[in-house]
Amino acid sequence: MGGDDLGSDDEYLTAPLKSNVVTGDDNDDASSNDDQDDDLSAVEGGTSTFRDDDESSAVPSNGNKRKRDVDNTSKHTKQQLQHTPSSSTALSSQSKRSKKGRNGGPLQSLGTKILDETIQSRAEILSVYAGVKFLPQHMARPLNDKNTHSNNFMDRLLCWISKKQLKKTIARKSPKMIIVCLSARRCVAVLKDLVPLRLRVAKLFPKQGTIDDQARQLETTDFGLAVGTPHRIKELLEKESLSLNGTALFGLDVYVNDKRFSVYTLADTAVPTQELLRDHAYPQCCNNNGGGDNKSGGKKGQELKVAFV
Repeated sequence: MGGDDLGSDDEYLTAPLKSNVVTGDDNDDASSNDDQDDDLSAVEGGTSTFRDDDESSAVPSNGNKRKRDVDNTSKHTKQQLQHTPSSSTALSSQSKRSKKGRNGGPLQSLGTKILDETIQSRAEILSVYAGVKFLPQHMARPLNDKNTHSNNFMDRLLCWISKKQLKKTIARKSPKMIIVCLSARRCVAVLKDLVPLRLRVAKLFPKQGTIDDQARQLETTDFGLAVGTPHRIKELLEKESLSLNGTALFGLDVYVNDKRFSVYTLADTAVPTQELLRDHAYPQCCNNNGGGDNKSGGKKGQELKVAFV
């Protein structure tokens, strides 16, 4: 099927806010105190008597006093502005904190290093991420760890499931393994790596047909593997054209793009990924593997486990 003409990943740019701090010049009144006479004594007998210089300097004029008050106020205001962050800086910091909070929590900082975590740690991190209690028995264990960090997706995939298992399907509409990827472009890259396996793969992402087209394919054809985006996979599960009843592995692609985002940390894909884990994968894990606090009533079937691939 077609699908090579794919759009690039969306860019999330935050336009910087401008902060205009307007400071006005305090102009002293230019009017002079003509009615004040500098305390000159009366002139008697042709001689003028003036006040002592020390005495006159000790008593400042009203104009000089007002000027010093204005200078002190201006200095105090400048000190406050120096220690007060601008509105644009405050808003930028708040925006960064908001983005950090919604982009995957611990998964954001771990990225591909999630593969180095223990099974117990993965379950705890995924529990915080999805808001449900994943247990260690819900996490998949690799068949071997020889190529778990390989750049080739097929090599990493075969660490978790064998080619023989992928070809052995149990139920229609339920591939043996489902892989959730960051974007349609990433799905295409994964499919290219999987070509040597010669498997029938369901392409569950935009540019590969409508939802109805993909629903018909799932209902009429057995697929050992499905590769798709979280939005499309979620829609097909809700439409009941896709099922996890015969699925053994629910795989999260650990790929990180140039902007350091993955399928579980990018704002556009994090929410549907969390919903997939909470509303679909978790109930199936609990019903087949026990444990947890499942109340969703998932269907009995193949033991489902979650893997970071």
